[in-house]
Amino acid sequence: MLKEFHEKYAKSCKEKPAILRSLYQYLTGYTLTSTNKAEEAIDARVSKFFLNSDDPKLLLDLRHLNGRVKDPKYNPFWEEMQKFLDEKSVVHERRHNEIAYMPFAISVRDLREQILSRLPPDSAAPTTSWIRLNFFPANGFINSAAQYTGKFKVKHAVQQRLLRVHHEDADFAYYQYLLLKTFAVKWRDHCLMQCMDDKAIVPVGEPHKPTPAVSRAHHRGLVNTNSANLTTDHDYHICGIVPSVCLFVDIPDNSRGSFYHGDVHITLKDKIFQPSTPFRHAAETVKIVRSYFSEDDVNANKPIIVRYTDGGPDHRPTFASVQLASILEFIALDLDMVIACRCAPHQCYNNPAERMMSLLNLGLQNVSLTRKEMEIGHEMKMKSMSTMSAVRKNKNEVLISALKESINAPIQIVKDVFSRLKRTHGDVYAHDACSEDEITGILNIAQIVSEDLNAENVEKLKDLTKVPELKNFVEKHCRKRQYSFQVKKCRLEDVDSCPYCSINPPRLEESLYNELHFLPDPVLENGEYKSFEAVYGTETDDRDRPGLKFSPEAVENDKDKKSLFIADGDEQEKFVDLYPAMNVARKGLYTVPVN
Repeated sequence: MLKEFHEKYAKSCKEKPAILRSLYQYLTGYTLTSTNKAEEAIDARVSKFFLNSDDPKLLLDLRHLNGRVKDPKYNPFWEEMQKFLDEKSVVHERRHNEIAYMPFAISVRDLREQILSRLPPDSAAPTTSWIRLNFFPANGFINSAAQYTGKFKVKHAVQQRLLRVHHEDADFAYYQYLLLKTFAVKWRDHCLMQCMDDKAIVPVGEPHKPTPAVSRAHHRGLVNTNSANLTTDHDYHICGIVPSVCLFVDIPDNSRGSFYHGDVHITLKDKIFQPSTPFRHAAETVKIVRSYFSEDDVNANKPIIVRYTDGGPDHRPTFASVQLASILEFIALDLDMVIACRCAPHQCYNNPAERMMSLLNLGLQNVSLTRKEMEIGHEMKMKSMSTMSAVRKNKNEVLISALKESINAPIQIVKDVFSRLKRTHGDVYAHDACSEDEITGILNIAQIVSEDLNAENVEKLKDLTKVPELKNFVEKHCRKRQYSFQVKKCRLEDVDSCPYCSINPPRLEESLYNELHFLPDPVLENGEYKSFEAVYGTETDDRDRPGLKFSPEAVENDKDKKSLFIADGDEQEKFVDLYPAMNVARKGLYTVPVN
């Protein structure tokens, strides 16, 4: 009979044998025994598909027939429970059925108590086990699943972190990234592309108190059979390591190719004394480029650098410090052009550097770190400093020097681990942090633009327009946008009149340089963004950015506090909408009215 069924329908319906076997079993009610292991596995997958589809048109759920005859005394409880679930349940938007998840009760016992609190006193209630069996089973393939009735479309589920925060500029910023990739492909023979991001801090425990390097271990490691791989059961730490990741992309032949291939450079920094700043990132980039992408150890071997980062304070292109750091890189490497783009808020998953974090986590699996023990006197003083700010404010140079040496020991361990990592499409390099002298050397490059700038005042500069020479440089060479900052040498006809470009003329050939233009902004037309070819070389702006069109309306509280500005010491004036006027004076601040 089975053979006749296959011969009759196999050619006409052209279904796979596994589907025909499943249909035969369903129509005849006869359970077939698989002839081999491969057939058994296929049948199991087909059955699993039908069970997980939750589509009543494909499969009839007879679980509601399970259980004993209803006891009428529990009817008020079941009815109230159905009302409660209708009020609280939230249906998952990506499922086609009506099964709700359970974020409204800690446990079945808690759910039972909540229902009883809505009923009159002394109301009858079923046991927690019987309530549980009226749910949907979390796993439909275990034996106990046959005992569930599915009366209430609720099941236990572990929360999954799959939701992403949407931002109004997400599409705009992502298309800006697509334009950046197309630009990089167009100039791939003359361009270096970077994707940068800082990994989460790697904790370093106190002496004899090792702290896990990653919060959750996902892989087993190799250990000696005579020892145990143990660590402390807490993650409190003051010291830590900041790995700054820089992916130098092997630019593909077209913009749809992979931008995840290339060498990864990881700079390991002390969390306390070597925080990530725009100028430190600039010094790191210059150091790496001169070591790996330079023929004379000074200038980059390609005159264009494009960069894609997240929107942290050390990479935000609207910040003066980030803009100035890009200008210093532009001068230090004698580049014809620098383009620094960032993703929209909450959209850092678009950054290819994020994918490198899983590789680093693989190296840190089952690793626990502790700093090297200092002299007993230094350790006693260290115990009195329980925060990072307290350590930074300490003026004891001997203690600070000893602490830096103590933290350097785990940094070298992590550096060795990262250096042993391998990638299929590229190598991994681990570097020590830039020294203060190297950062000072980058800051002093600002004197090329203005003699009034030096390493001491450059870092404190909050407004590039306050220095006339720097203001003139920005107006001639830079383009500022919300999600990008670009620096480019003058046009060929203006080179002789520019103080900088007359000394450092464009490195590209004249015919090529005439085709080099600023990265265009996304431009909307009939609800769609124009292609790169349509906007490249034209004057564009970011008027199509949704953030400009849909500015939030000011509430009454904003209007009431609009006249409050504060200044604390030498810090810049800041807008305050949190402190009433009576508290401003108490904090040593003063108000400035707005004209």
